[in-house]
Amino acid sequence: MSKVKNNKGLPLSVDVINDLPGKRGIAFDSWYVKADFESDGHILGFTWHQGMIHTPDEKEIVSAETVFMDATDNTWINKDLTAPASSENNCSYDELNVYSSLGSLKGNRDAMSLTLDLGENKLDIKLTSQKEVLYNGASGLITFNGTPSYQYSFPNMKMEGTFTIKGKTYAVKNGVAWFDRQIGKVERSDILKEDANLDGTLVAGKSIWLWLGLALGEELKEAISLWDIYSGNTRYAFATIADKFGAQTNAVADITYDEVWTSSKTGNKYPKVLTIKVAAVDFKMKLTSYANSENVEFVRDIQGLDGCQCLYHGIGNYKGQKIDRAVNLEMIGNICQ
Repeated sequence: MSKVKNNKGLPLSVDVINDLPGKRGIAFDSWYVKADFESDGHILGFTWHQGMIHTPDEKEIVSAETVFMDATDNTWINKDLTAPASSENNCSYDELNVYSSLGSLKGNRDAMSLTLDLGENKLDIKLTSQKEVLYNGASGLITFNGTPSYQYSFPNMKMEGTFTIKGKTYAVKNGVAWFDRQIGKVERSDILKEDANLDGTLVAGKSIWLWLGLALGEELKEAISLWDIYSGNTRYAFATIADKFGAQTNAVADITYDEVWTSSKTGNKYPKVLTIKVAAVDFKMKLTSYANSENVEFVRDIQGLDGCQCLYHGIGNYKGQKIDRAVNLEMIGNICQ
């Protein structure tokens, strides 16, 4: 009888445990947590994102941002920082411990804690992973013309804790959050030159994108990670979908923007309404912004990273199952140019 060996299935480009800490020798590290939920009759949401920029001259820059959202009261509060890595703003390269003066994310594959303190806006939640993992591009790697992007997500983390906005605290019970890990590399030696041809690349501060991450299905055991990326003369509109059996599918997305508004601060254009169709997996959704204020837009010190983080009301269908819920959507740059 032949020796039975452990079958690991498809070789992946990421390791969901060992890639949680910071990585050296790369261009960009990113950790991201977002959620939308209801509490005490309010439609609420938050986004926390921290990145580590590793420059060619071996400097390390921390870029952190957080958004507190109350769609019911039309309240959108964002705070960001850009600072050299220090004892206050940094990440661990041995374990998941990402921190700044805004707050911290700590933990491991099984459980995490996210704590933010911005005065009258606070977040204190515990996140518990389930078994589901979404691998962007089906293996955790997509290369955009010499700029590899490694990305994976825990799309349906159980969430408990408290959320405070403008001094009012809401209980978070039986919530679901999305954790996203992204690692960016640069393989082209010319990419940082002023006259570099960036067409078709994915470079923070240069590219424009919309991103949607959403748990799906009756038990939220499925998920979609959808991108609409504009880079020079190239557009990539696609999605990776993980089904409840763990199969990962890549598919072209059809995205249209309507009722476009123009920011008085940046001149960027954003959609009040958008429609998304991914025919290959029978996914269709119309999203309408809850916001009635330009405060949904954030303006960063880092050029090219202005954007809009907003709650939308999503109505649609996935495999015949009705969707009717709040959706936390990210847009970076002049998405409706």
